[in-house]
Amino acid sequence: MRTLRTITILGLLLCACSMGMAQALRFDGGPVAGINASQVQGDDYTGFNKLGLSGGAFIDVRNPDNYWGIRLEMHYAEKGSRRGGDPEVGTTTIELRMNYIDIPILLDVNLGDYQVGFGPYLGRMIKAEKWQRVSDTSSSLEDNLNTWDIGGQAYARAPIGESTFFQARISGSALSLKSDSPVLGSTPFGPRVRNVALHFGIGWSLRGN
Repeated sequence: MRTLRTITILGLLLCACSMGMAQALRFDGGPVAGINASQVQGDDYTGFNKLGLSGGAFIDVRNPDNYWGIRLEMHYAEKGSRRGGDPEVGTTTIELRMNYIDIPILLDVNLGDYQVGFGPYLGRMIKAEKWQRVSDTSSSLEDNLNTWDIGGQAYARAPIGESTFFQARISGSALSLKSDSPVLGSTPFGPRVRNVALHFGIGWSLRGN
């Protein structure tokens, strides 16, 4: 809760600063929501098979000519990985479920009606567990993972209406998620464990496209 209050205060301060610079800069913002297809590099579950929700809000601060800007986001992101089960060989579906609050700060470049951007993000883990279908049970992974995730994102955005847009994004951890434990919930891992996620979402712009 303390982390969420800090994030809220930072967002309010950004809005307050924007009011004082409104004569020189162009501001935009709104909600965005969609899905993540994710995996964890360093486990033995390959492919972007773990689906999850992703949603939050963004603020754009752009230069007067609207060529480039800074985009600040805060969103909830469900990440992790998934291995499908195969009854013929006696395996069951297993999911690593890792939920975060992500805060990206992105350099945004205008390409006509389209935008592309890239930059770092800071993620705060709010839940992590390993789930197995055969017993419908889960076990916590939080003691085996670092609380914070630091990485990079890149995205592209295209208008689909007067005020709505489609957004695609890829993000990846720069540092290992694993703490000093040699295993993660009885799943052996290599020396580096990283989140990788593909996001596809729809957003709404206060200013319109």
